[in-house]
Amino acid sequence: MPGHVDALDSFEITGWALERDNRAPDRVTIYIDDKEVAQIPCNLPRPDLQNVGLGTGYGGFKYLFLECVGAANPQKVVVRAQSSGEILPHTIGKEVNWVGTTITLARSALGAASFGQPIYAADPRSIIRDGEQSLIVAASALAPRDAILDVVPAADAEGVAISQLESSDVPIASLPDGTPNFRDLRFRVTAMTPPRSRYIGFNLIDQNRESRDYGLNPINPAACMCIPVGDDWLTAPGVKNYERTCGPASSVPPSFNISGVSIAYQLHSLADRFLPDVSRPLTILDWGIGCGRVAVPLKRGMNPNAQVIGVDVDRFNAEWCMEHLSDIKTSICDFFPPLEFPACSIDMIYGISVMTHLTQGTQFAWLKEIRRVLKPGGICVLTTHGEYAFLIHNFLDRYVINQLASIGISDITVDANLGPKLEFEKYYRGTFQLRRQVEDQWSKFLNLIAYYPVGLQVFQDIVVMRKE
Repeated sequence: MPGHVDALDSFEITGWALERDNRAPDRVTIYIDDKEVAQIPCNLPRPDLQNVGLGTGYGGFKYLFLECVGAANPQKVVVRAQSSGEILPHTIGKEVNWVGTTITLARSALGAASFGQPIYAADPRSIIRDGEQSLIVAASALAPRDAILDVVPAADAEGVAISQLESSDVPIASLPDGTPNFRDLRFRVTAMTPPRSRYIGFNLIDQNRESRDYGLNPINPAACMCIPVGDDWLTAPGVKNYERTCGPASSVPPSFNISGVSIAYQLHSLADRFLPDVSRPLTILDWGIGCGRVAVPLKRGMNPNAQVIGVDVDRFNAEWCMEHLSDIKTSICDFFPPLEFPACSIDMIYGISVMTHLTQGTQFAWLKEIRRVLKPGGICVLTTHGEYAFLIHNFLDRYVINQLASIGISDITVDANLGPKLEFEKYYRGTFQLRRQVEDQWSKFLNLIAYYPVGLQVFQDIVVMRKE
């Protein structure tokens, strides 16, 4: 048996699937009335399978029916394991009467205003060497539907040429009509001279003369991306380190280094825009350093003169950083404030996918502590799961939607990846929150000066705040 459908109703379908030969997590394809509607990985934790000798603890899947699939007419739902093509059995019947469309409920909870503004974001996914001096870069982007996207070298990318830009739309049925559109990009990078830097930066621009963002280079500090020149200057963590920060290791390399360098470049760009004086040596805190994915390229590539320090509640990764990253002072921090640093001692704090795992009350406690340790004029960059992340990933349930609609944040889902491995097991959450909730609540602690929807890896929102 390759797997099983455990639950199916008008809202969601859940189950598990493993490859028959090696019992590794499979992928499944979902069909409604013989029409393919989704292909999803089976990467959710399933310790119950491992307990009976099936797999290594992963293999579960969940999919929300976030688009209208037929109102009240009966629909036939079929799930096939991709490795074998077999239909997954289930005992709850193969036909379902659909009672409304959950996308209407979800959009009502989020608010139409979230999707009406021009949004630009970019994220490099892979690099393929094409000769001694050329690379092919594949990237994801989000831009208005009428945008004429182009990628150009950043100001610090000397001797680099870009050519053969290819762009193709990636329809996301769960997004409202008229919203910014996802696109796949491919472009060739040619180094006319040997790169002087350890990285090459690029900016996303809009060549549509009717766009209000025409002529901006970059469009905003988050609409940039970066690739490493080699990886000998980066310190590779072990598989367990990968898994604690990004999930199953099979989904991490080789994008781990690329994403870390690109995020570091975004932070460098934000510091240039919002810090009053970046020419002096800065003190930068990576709040939630993990295994140094972002801190390492930020210190060694973009800000070699800065003092980059890191803290994390995950003892396993923090101790790895202490042993392997001698140029970054790392320590273990408690699950709640205070930090070990004096008041007004940090120029810049960033937390990449930290607020995405905290309850609302814990967020408030940490925002107060961030305000304490920041210098006057210092900035804090945090990321959230916002409106777009909510709609483009199908792993939520109706209770999350109801909580978002009522208070603007949902923190009831316990994180299934790192959470159970921490000493405080229920501390880590899968938190989603609306932009209006962030603006209303976080501005009570710091001055919110910029907000970039889906600016981080075309998924998480970027929030920039300053201590006045």
